[in-house]
Amino acid sequence: MNTYFLILILIFTYNIGYGEVSIKPNLQEVLQPRLELVRNFDPCDSEPRITLRVLTDNIISSDSLFGFDFGIKFDTTKVRYLNVSTGTSIMEKFTTTYINGNNDEQMVRGGGGILGMNPITGDGLLFGISFRYIAEDFSSTTFAINYLIMTDEFTREIDLSNNVFKFDPVIKDIPSRRINILSSDDNFIFDSTLVHKINIVNSIYNDNRLNSFDLKVNYDKNIISLDLLSNEDYEIEILENGLNFDIYKVSSDKFVSTSENLYLKCYQNSEVKEEIISNINLEIIDWDKKSCITNQQSNFNVDFQTYKKEEETHSVEKIIEKYSNKHIEIYNILGNKIYESDSYHKGVPNLENGLYFLRSDEKIVKIIIN
Repeated sequence: MNTYFLILILIFTYNIGYGEVSIKPNLQEVLQPRLELVRNFDPCDSEPRITLRVLTDNIISSDSLFGFDFGIKFDTTKVRYLNVSTGTSIMEKFTTTYINGNNDEQMVRGGGGILGMNPITGDGLLFGISFRYIAEDFSSTTFAINYLIMTDEFTREIDLSNNVFKFDPVIKDIPSRRINILSSDDNFIFDSTLVHKINIVNSIYNDNRLNSFDLKVNYDKNIISLDLLSNEDYEIEILENGLNFDIYKVSSDKFVSTSENLYLKCYQNSEVKEEIISNINLEIIDWDKKSCITNQQSNFNVDFQTYKKEEETHSVEKIIEKYSNKHIEIYNILGNKIYESDSYHKGVPNLENGLYFLRSDEKIVKIIIN
């Protein structure tokens, strides 16, 4: 018999015996493929990539692995397929390989094998696979090994009961990812005949995805009345009108890092006739946790004092002279302090026509210049 044909017959007989007739020492062993996260990510980062690997137990020579086909299922509303990585994996040893990532079908298909008589061995890493996370709501998503089919020679059974992996994105708590509000006014005097506007300044994380936040305003409604004003930048909705607080929802298409477009309109209730020292407390009590914002400042107070009508004067010089041994402060109608002096005042401030308040250690006096 021709030696060449004899060798072919021997190889053919060996492969049949290896695949179908030979003893299978691992026949009762079960192989459980699983998905494992390799690279986590912060969904607020610029590159939200999910990298997974498909793992099994170690593959040894007696398992008789010559190749496999696989299918990985994913949700295209949450992720987009990027690539399959075969480096340092069992699949890297394949002679032939094919990959087909079909986003429309929500499936990545691939596989391959080797040509030859020596089976593949390895540490159990079959291959890696990467996706781009696209869900704007930062919700969880699942991946599944839809199928894993080994070549006929494989001696172990495949159990896909542990084939699903759930991914939950986690936003890192970074100090710079803040939402703060402050007031440019921290101390002022009320008058029942005037409306005071408190300017509220936002200090918010630059790359935020904020749509709204809830602002709680605590104050004594027996003393003052107030409203949060809407404008072209923000929509204001009253959520709750409590006994001594109001809760507003502040919404915007895009919150910028710093803005001075929020105002509280405040005025002293007309029935209040006494000097009362109190404050307005403001705090952010809720915001969209999917906004990439993880930190907020503590609440803050805007202090105020009501005005008791006791004395009015048209002469700044006379009123300062009267309180010459006192510490005094003069405020304009917006509540901004425009003059301050300790006792034994030198000179008189030059004030334009209008209404002012002088506060001394003892009382508040209205100054009218016309």
